[in-house]
Amino acid sequence: MSFSAVILSLASLASLGALIWLITTAFKNGQQNWGVALIVSAFIPFVGPIVALVFIIKFWGIARKPAFLMLGSLCLAGIGFLSLMNSLKTMAQELAETPDLQVTIETQQSDADSPPAIPVQAEPPQPPPAKPRPARRQAPPLQANTAIENNPAADAPTTPNLPPPVPVSDDRISPLNIDTLRLGEANPNHMRSVLARGRNTRNLAIREVRLALSYFDARGLRLGRWMTVHTESTNVVPAMATNEFTLRAFFVPEFTHDVRIEVESIRFANGERWPAIDPVLIQPATNLP
Repeated sequence: MSFSAVILSLASLASLGALIWLITTAFKNGQQNWGVALIVSAFIPFVGPIVALVFIIKFWGIARKPAFLMLGSLCLAGIGFLSLMNSLKTMAQELAETPDLQVTIETQQSDADSPPAIPVQAEPPQPPPAKPRPARRQAPPLQANTAIENNPAADAPTTPNLPPPVPVSDDRISPLNIDTLRLGEANPNHMRSVLARGRNTRNLAIREVRLALSYFDARGLRLGRWMTVHTESTNVVPAMATNEFTLRAFFVPEFTHDVRIEVESIRFANGERWPAIDPVLIQPATNLP
């Protein structure tokens, strides 16, 4: 990009010098009208080169040297333009080969191909059943004075001492919680940085995380949703700790005011993943009679 900019700058300077040389030549050889025409046409788009070309053809004898300089500037401009197009083509290829961009494009295509969700209409609540009317309690019969009182302690059922239930971890809940702290300034290519804070509840460090970024405007309306993979040379979030990190957000709409981050999958430092690739949902029964 810098080489093409230098070549185009030199071509512009050479073209300006050739035009000044033509104007000076016209005044020195008594062609004041042509000199004034060259000066005026220089400020009119697409007219200045035509007037300069007509002057060179008509007065080739005196305008030969400035004409060679102008031809050289045109050649430099062509070389600079070709170099600029080659640089832009190379940048486009490098951007297309970026892994994050490929993941984002695949996610967009999968979202576009998936059918829209059909809302399910909830059934109206049923009225609670009527409670049966309790029967009138009859008075107990009179007992003799010689009746033996019942022992309430003997009649009460004995309950065994059971151990307290052991809490079971739910693998459907992500062990990583991420909050958005700040959204960076907008760039011309719709790529912005997001400062996030992650809290790891597992005793394993997190090396890589796949995230879903949802963009919302100031009114809370969602403008888009993109997928990205964030990884670092060290652990993204250590075990049982909280860490702040910066990730890149692609194709951020212009009026984005807030970014909400959802965790899709996690790869821990020891290679373990969440959720598991092939989870065993039901264990086979081995103690069947």
